[in-house]
Amino acid sequence: MTSISVQVMKPVLPALDVVTPYLAEVYESGIFSNHGPKVRALEERYATWFNVSPEQVVAISNGTVAIAAAALWEDNPTYLIPEWTFPATAMGPLEVGATIEFRDVHPTEWTLTVTDDDRRNANSVVPVVVAPFGHPIDLAEWSDFPRGIVDAAACAGNRPDLSGMGPGWSATISLHATKVLGCGEGGLVIFGDVARAKIAREWINFGFSGTRVTNRVGTNGKMSEFAASFALAALDGAETELAEWKSVRERATAINTELGFNGGPMPADSRIPYWLVAVDTADEAARVAESLDAAGIQTRKWWPAALTSTKPFHDMTTSGNAVATHLADTVLGLPMFRELSDAQFGHIRTTLADLRK
Repeated sequence: MTSISVQVMKPVLPALDVVTPYLAEVYESGIFSNHGPKVRALEERYATWFNVSPEQVVAISNGTVAIAAAALWEDNPTYLIPEWTFPATAMGPLEVGATIEFRDVHPTEWTLTVTDDDRRNANSVVPVVVAPFGHPIDLAEWSDFPRGIVDAAACAGNRPDLSGMGPGWSATISLHATKVLGCGEGGLVIFGDVARAKIAREWINFGFSGTRVTNRVGTNGKMSEFAASFALAALDGAETELAEWKSVRERATAINTELGFNGGPMPADSRIPYWLVAVDTADEAARVAESLDAAGIQTRKWWPAALTSTKPFHDMTTSGNAVATHLADTVLGLPMFRELSDAQFGHIRTTLADLRK
């Protein structure tokens, strides 16, 4: 019996010797938060990363607050949330008092599906289009909707070009430790409209705009200079990190392909921190998880339930959740991190191969 064990995820932040010079500058400046110079520098660098202007990028305390900041429309539209996603996708709009409704997801693309009524009412609804596990979103497919949010939590490593994003659209990114280019805890909102980015900056700073008199009901959602320092250090090492993600992603994809496992709709060259196996039934998913667990290999259902089957959202309007429930039951997350060794890959492959016998 092998002694190899493999955890499902192992976050790696930038090395301290890379971060320390940034932290020393923070201490020297005496500015530790409140839109400090490191946050501004981060917004400028991510503006280049996403091919937009720095005024369009707002660094923020975390990905959930990022979604909330993107949902600051005063006419109170209805936000359309996919049934199969992380709960933060729905919680973000709710934090700003928004109305939400749920829609089922596409069975093979795993993305939000909308109804004909939604398209007819495009001016009064805002689709929240999740990029599942970093799967790219084609904004041209959403041209019927003048406003929208792309929950692109895991997409930083794919470096999407957001220069063509319409003024009513925004994209949110997570910089959590578990994500590519993570800083520990943090997020970004990239707005199509500079004026909306300004509103978001006010909102995350108690509604202040240059004075100590608040302009609007806000919150404290600012990114600290410490988080920005780690995020800047991550960008310094982006070439190396993305190459490492590319390597482990290719090896995981090759194993899925060899053994006939469906790895989901994400392109093989995506720089994402997930290895997924999608099987046909809940019973099969349970068997795969049990076999891997017996071999010391952790698994996780990253999105284990359709959201309207959970307590916070149970009574909310939905178009249905049959597809979401099926995916929640049958999509399994396998270990995926940059330091996965040859021995660990081999152990996972052997265990999966035994399931095919």
